[in-house]
Amino acid sequence: MKSSDNDFFDSLSIRHLIGNRNTCLRDWREDNRRYVFHKFYYFLGGEGHIRTEDALFHPRAGDLCFIPAGTVHSHWQDRDRPVVQYWTHFETVLPEGRRFRYHRDAFLCRPDRERTERAFSFVLTSPSDPFFPLKSRISLMELLMIFLEEVEPSLVLRSDRTSPVQRVNRYIADHIGEDIRLADLADVAHLHPNYFVSAFKKSCGSTPMEYVNSLRLREADRLLRENRDMTISEAASRVGFGDYRYFSRLYKRRFGMLPSRMRASLPGGKG
Repeated sequence: MKSSDNDFFDSLSIRHLIGNRNTCLRDWREDNRRYVFHKFYYFLGGEGHIRTEDALFHPRAGDLCFIPAGTVHSHWQDRDRPVVQYWTHFETVLPEGRRFRYHRDAFLCRPDRERTERAFSFVLTSPSDPFFPLKSRISLMELLMIFLEEVEPSLVLRSDRTSPVQRVNRYIADHIGEDIRLADLADVAHLHPNYFVSAFKKSCGSTPMEYVNSLRLREADRLLRENRDMTISEAASRVGFGDYRYFSRLYKRRFGMLPSRMRASLPGGKG
């Protein structure tokens, strides 16, 4: 690991959510899912398959897979050869601008089996154990270390010095005509959706979706003023408003007049 990566873990906080060691049910399958938490799968037997956006993996017994939060993936198994595995879902809190990311060349590895199974056994200690929170955190740290020692760490450790608001602004600008969901914005900001809403409102004075509409209205106003041949409906659609009446109401609330009246007020203009 490069020395420049050392501060990645200076204030790392980690929390186990759920996990188990089991033989998967015959209907073990998910398609194109993305979660706000990370996953570890440690395969012990059977025949499973994991598809990401750019690769298809066929993990074997002894493979440890790391699926970072936000990674779109599908998984399934051959029903005649059900997967036997350890698995855990967990959350991390990293310093500002740091996060784990998916990379096809650092998705799975084959670590020492005894060491890996011992770490999982502590992660899955009974919650009734008074030391469960401590054991699970220490063991998850150990699993992360096991994985990162087997892959190229720089492929999964991402440093982004831009602020969450800057990243959200850039995302909105790049996708302004598309369906923008709250979960997408939270993922861009690298924050849990519940925390993202309160943090964003505290920083910007409005909810994320109010902010999206504000930027859309500003862009629609620019389009209507600079492109006289563009209809109001086209401008609304261009910035992501599928409902013309809804767009007109928001426009009037923001600018004090309907878009048709604004158009008519322009020199030589018409509604």
